[in-house]
Amino acid sequence: KRIATRILKLTGGKINTPAAVLLKKGVECVTAFMGVTYAGGFYTPLDEASPQARLQKIIEILKPRLIVTDEAHAGLARSLGFPESRILLLRDCMECEIGDVEIRKALAEKIDTDPLYVLFTSGSTGVPKGVTICHRSVIDYIEWVCSTFQFTKETRFGNQAPFYFDNSILDIYSTLKTGATAYIIPEKLFAFPVKLMEYLNEKQINTIFWVPSALIYLANSGILERQKPQYLQKILFCGEVMPNRQLNLWRRALPSAQYANLYGPTEITDVCAYFIV
Repeated sequence: KRIATRILKLTGGKINTPAAVLLKKGVECVTAFMGVTYAGGFYTPLDEASPQARLQKIIEILKPRLIVTDEAHAGLARSLGFPESRILLLRDCMECEIGDVEIRKALAEKIDTDPLYVLFTSGSTGVPKGVTICHRSVIDYIEWVCSTFQFTKETRFGNQAPFYFDNSILDIYSTLKTGATAYIIPEKLFAFPVKLMEYLNEKQINTIFWVPSALIYLANSGILERQKPQYLQKILFCGEVMPNRQLNLWRRALPSAQYANLYGPTEITDVCAYFIV
């Protein structure tokens, strides 16, 4: 709400304002998304590791009114053409008093078909393509997915998908809807199967929605024969082909878990078809 208040001061209370979010993947990133949303705007996550030319092109297409970032990325924000007056540092936002009246006014003007976020895919031409998704689409998707896979406040997600990738929508918004817990798995752990397995067990993660390449890597590493993810009950995958050989290695290791193959383009809010194995 502090972030939202700063944004509303900057935009003069105007809703449906595009905002870029340039932060390392983490809790602060989700906080920034919600700050933009509370201000009646819509957000676009920027990947800090992307080439400067790609980020520049995204900025050119999106024309964001502001960027939410931190001290570590402020230099990059400036190099993308943002003047100081349009760079909102998280630290500064935390010193702002919450303007509940202004936030309520902004949200009262919103309708369900207003945009919530814009994700940029690689685009078949190599030029970034912005896909705009509205509140209603995310609400419909999350109501369906939480009901179909029976997510509850006891669900403990292990997030693998980057926040600029549409698979992360399931982790973020299912958590918010149900009061579940989401653990943002450090990316470096995916290079160390033993450490990743220790992390899953330490956090008692019971639900994952990963790209098949992450599941394939673990299956091929042989870790499933030595150390099982003891709490894992739901294994969902989407985004690529899941080969039978590696799927069967998972099924042999965790025969009582539920497996589901999901599919869909970014434009349809992540998923439009699914199959429970």
